[in-house]
Amino acid sequence: MIIFASNRSVYELIKEFKKIHVDKKGKSEGEGIETMSKDDVMQFPLQAGGTLLGMYALIKFVGKEVLNPIILSYMGIGGSVSIKSLLLSLNIPMFEQLDEKKLFHLKITYLELD
Repeated sequence: MIIFASNRSVYELIKEFKKIHVDKKGKSEGEGIETMSKDDVMQFPLQAGGTLLGMYALIKFVGKEVLNPIILSYMGIGGSVSIKSLLLSLNIPMFEQLDEKKLFHLKITYLELD
């Protein structure tokens, strides 16, 4: 599975590179290779440190009994989203039909989320 994913990612990178630099189509369509700017790189240690500090504070004041289910649910949601994108990238019509259904609708008027 890892070999398949790594080969596919290299193939997609080459395709995007060719689209931008050879065919000159990528920039006008709003697509292209995602890059990090110098500001993004400089902000990363601050964001990572803030995340670690927040997790330490949660463990210290709330306890690991509360933090463990939160991390497990976060990892479960992230894993399910990545498996969904992997299945959709296979271009099988059955998986594309399953993606059209809405599971739930979340609307929070206080935060103006829909």
